[in-house]
Amino acid sequence: MPATTYEALKLIKELGLSFDSIHNYIIGCVFFPCTLKDCKVCPKCNTNKYVEELQYVPRKVLQHFLLIPRLLWM
Repeated sequence: MPATTYEALKLIKELGLSFDSIHNYIIGCVFFPCTLKDCKVCPKCNTNKYVEELQYVPRKVLQHFLLIPRLLWM
């Protein structure tokens, strides 16, 4: 088992498994794929997408593992 997140991501990339990082809100009402990735405020609940102290650091990130590369790897 990898000890850190960096080592886990490095292992995933070495295995050939890729993933997408999608910015999300804590509530989970809106995801930010390509269409809304430049928005800083949620259009539905008007909460901030980023941490107040650290700009450009999202509050929550969804890791989406792509299905086709995983099936090809198997």
